[in-house]
Amino acid sequence: MLDKILSISFWFDLTPGGWQSLRLFFGAVGLVLVVAGAVLKYYPNIKPDFKYRKTINRLGNGFIAAGVLELILWWWRDQQVPFFSARFWYALWAGGVVVWLVFVVGSFRRTKKRQEEQARYKEEFAKYLPKREK
Repeated sequence: MLDKILSISFWFDLTPGGWQSLRLFFGAVGLVLVVAGAVLKYYPNIKPDFKYRKTINRLGNGFIAAGVLELILWWWRDQQVPFFSARFWYALWAGGVVVWLVFVVGSFRRTKKRQEEQARYKEEFAKYLPKREK
């Protein structure tokens, strides 16, 4: 089985067979990604003081895009479109999702570090300001 997956002909077969067992799984993955993306996209709007609004919006946009692309691939595979139902499209899709997640996590780490530095700076600066009297 592993030697079959590692062969080039497995990935670049333009009319692959053996789809029935994974058909429901890939459809569900696409739908879950779209729903998760919609929830993540609109979650920061519920909480107006949410710190990581930009990162969560990026996650939502990416999940929606990945889910829609996966559903398009799923539909092409289900309709047995010769070139677009090839397995290498799923490999490209999965690689793209992984690269996108790496960039989003990197952006999150930079944003978190920047916000912590700003909080320390404000705290340090506030020491020298006169206190308000009540």
